[in-house]
Amino acid sequence: MAEGQSGLTPLVFTQGLVEHLSHVQVSEEGIREAKKFVRERRDLRNEPSDRKGYEYVVERLLRPQITKYAEDELCIPRSDSHRHIYSSHFHTTNDGQSEWRTRWQNFKRAHPEVDTDDDGHSRRADLFISVGKAGLVSIEFKYLRAKCKPAALGCVRQIRQHLTKHRACVLVLYAATPMSVGLQGTTREIRDDLRSANGFVVVMAGPPVEFH
Repeated sequence: MAEGQSGLTPLVFTQGLVEHLSHVQVSEEGIREAKKFVRERRDLRNEPSDRKGYEYVVERLLRPQITKYAEDELCIPRSDSHRHIYSSHFHTTNDGQSEWRTRWQNFKRAHPEVDTDDDGHSRRADLFISVGKAGLVSIEFKYLRAKCKPAALGCVRQIRQHLTKHRACVLVLYAATPMSVGLQGTTREIRDDLRSANGFVVVMAGPPVEFH
């Protein structure tokens, strides 16, 4: 497998990222700040106040950790970070609308493999990390309400879809506490059915994301 400028392959980088995320502790304050940020982004677009965005909140919550890790491990200057690490969602970035649109279009031009094809429909993940010429690592965020489990088949299909063009893919399952007693078994089922060394599942537990 090809290596990026840092000397890391996408697989080795992703293994390290998954290990890093497994140690991240989520606080209620962190959830509140991420939720407030997403609401402010919605206001900039005059979107309905009752529109939710659970995955946006999870992505915003974890993005600083992911970005810092990628910058350090891949030797990416912070001033150039947006060329290597970027989101398909305006709601999770610090950029203004026009700046996000320009940067996202530039990122896609530099990395046409961002979009994958699913029976004629274009699909994309949430967050992308470029490992130089070695290719892309994609990250998908999913929010689980308390005591809920994800649909294993849907998760497997989603990861496989991203892996058609990405060198590695991480599915982050944020489980609101209390977690489902069957979540561990479902996660194991996803990993077993996936049968890919380049597909990863990370389970994180934390306070619920509540919208009132």
